Amino acid sequence: PQIALSEGQQMQNDDEKGVLEYVVQLTGEQHERLERELERRSALDRSADPQSILVEALEEHLHALNRSAILGRDGRPNRPDALYDHLFGEPAEAAFECISAGIIAIMENAEELLEDAAILVGLKRYARADFLIATAQEELGKAFVLLDMCRVNLSQKGVLQRLCRTFYSHVLKNVYFDLSANKYEGISTLSELQHFYRQDAKEWWPSSPESGEPDMPNDVYFLREANLYVDIDTYSGTWMAPNSRARSIFYEDAIFPTPLDSAREALGRFREAQHAGLFNANALQIFNEQMKQLNVSKTLSLKKLREAYGRAGQALETSLAIPIETFEKSMLYNWPMSWIK
Repeated sequence: PQIALSEGQQMQNDDEKGVLEYVVQLTGEQHERLERELERRSALDRSADPQSILVEALEEHLHALNRSAILGRDGRPNRPDALYDHLFGEPAEAAFECISAGIIAIMENAEELLEDAAILVGLKRYARADFLIATAQEELGKAFVLLDMCRVNLSQKGVLQRLCRTFYSHVLKNVYFDLSANKYEGISTLSELQHFYRQDAKEWWPSSPESGEPDMPNDVYFLREANLYVDIDTYSGTWMAPNSRARSIFYEDAIFPTPLDSAREALGRFREAQHAGLFNANALQIFNEQMKQLNVSKTLSLKKLREAYGRAGQALETSLAIPIETFEKSMLYNWPMSWIK
């Protein structure tokens, strides 16, 4: 069924009222619901014109759609959209000022989280400590996301909106931290980076009937929820509680750096970049002016990527006297991941 709406509109050349027509296509069910709404409102106000009732109902629907776009369907703020509007609704200079302030705030929070984790490690409360360490790493993952925004042309709304959604995803923040803070020998091209990104971003790993193994959630579950909450293990049929004893192998007489040491090392590299001035708004804008010219995809060669970073480093040294060597050792000199979906 179709319903034609007419709306009076002042014409430019004379005083006559023109008619602006809209055609709204409805499913059979929607048509029935609208008919019932017309009957209900007519019963409440018999003098009401059916056409005005229809227009009012559609206006309410459009208002609800607009509100849901801003707040979400349940009325809560849509955080990714709000973040995008706050960061990129102003001139570019304001965007980099905000990103700079965000990175500094994130580092401060991550440092405090690691200080709290160190207290729990001292008490051998390794499960809770792991949760705080994972949270600090996610915070630093958010800083890596903000830095990735600085590699993107600010006119690329879709890419920036996707990064704003990444900013609020536990799994993707962990992916950003893992692939940015660590160097893996198996990742030497952008194509390999894309493969590992997508593998790490899987939220659920279903098993095959032949394996005899249970389905597995993303590692983030074991870093976060499993270290805080008791839950039923439907595979074994037993209750699972946070287990500090099982985590002790990573802290007591550990051969490799402990999770706390690794997180502190990553934070230290952020602090070095901060002290060099690389997180100042003007430095981020200079970095962006060079990197936004690069069209990144899995076919981009490392040579072209290094050349782009070379231009960025040269511009930072020329404009702000930040040595190229300092830039190349910093967290800015990293894999671009904004292009991966």
